[in-house]
Amino acid sequence: MSRFFYALWGIGLISLSLAGCTAANTGQTNPSEAPLQATQALVTDTPAVTATPEPPTATPEPLAARVNDVAISEADFIREVARFELAHQQQGQALPNPDEYLPQVLDSMILEELIVQSAGVQGLAVLPADVDVVYQQSVDAMGGPEAFAKFLTDNLYTEEEYRTDLERSLLVSAVQNVIISQVPTTAEQVHARQILVSSREQADSLYQQLQSGSDFATLAEQFSQDNNTRFNGGDLDWFPRGTLIDPTLEDALFALEPNQYTAVIETFLGFHILQLVEKQADRELTQQARVALQDKYLHNWRQGLIQNAVIERFVP
Repeated sequence: MSRFFYALWGIGLISLSLAGCTAANTGQTNPSEAPLQATQALVTDTPAVTATPEPPTATPEPLAARVNDVAISEADFIREVARFELAHQQQGQALPNPDEYLPQVLDSMILEELIVQSAGVQGLAVLPADVDVVYQQSVDAMGGPEAFAKFLTDNLYTEEEYRTDLERSLLVSAVQNVIISQVPTTAEQVHARQILVSSREQADSLYQQLQSGSDFATLAEQFSQDNNTRFNGGDLDWFPRGTLIDPTLEDALFALEPNQYTAVIETFLGFHILQLVEKQADRELTQQARVALQDKYLHNWRQGLIQNAVIERFVP
């Protein structure tokens, strides 16, 4: 972590002194000298002029990041790191390597800032009354003001900081609800089966057996290593695009006609063969499928925010 250094600047004061002159006393007044004496008196009586000191230049606050010209202070980052570490300690979990979780904490703060900015662009705002309601719910959930005050202290929050976090959380929820509301309730869907094995050699052998007329479901029950589906013949049920782990699988599957199967496809999970059982152009999404699509929409939207933003990272 960076240390904070502050410089104190001393400012000198400059005093200006003006000397006066006195006319000789000859008993007679020289008319030409009278105005001079009057002028000298005015000068002598003028107080010394003091230079007005310029205010010291404020020391810039150290930053952890800058997101589209919005600063994330290093102090806020340090507090978030402390809360992350405290949460692990409270849950009895070992901390991961700092090289792993420090960037994760900062990335989380950057993403939150991007979403809050997006809420502003979309004209979304949170009313103070809404924050008050959720704040009071938090107090009640903790067992009252005294217990809640202890919670704030234990989790390194002031009341103002907690309210600010609540407001930002409500904004994040509001804008993300707008995004997931765009997910349709119906979509093109397929009903499919899968065989998954760990070696190319075995996958090629099973593919040859399929070409020789072997039953797909029977081979899946015997050889597939996907324990979620093997016992029902590799049945993946109905699903839309955007739910499989690899777009390559979906592209190959959606291009098939019923009862056709793909060639062997390799992903990080292993080697797949997929069979299309049936297809519908506009089928109602199950709750599970809609949630999966909502997650996909949110992921893509967040990635778009990151890719289109100007982000500067200064720590860790």
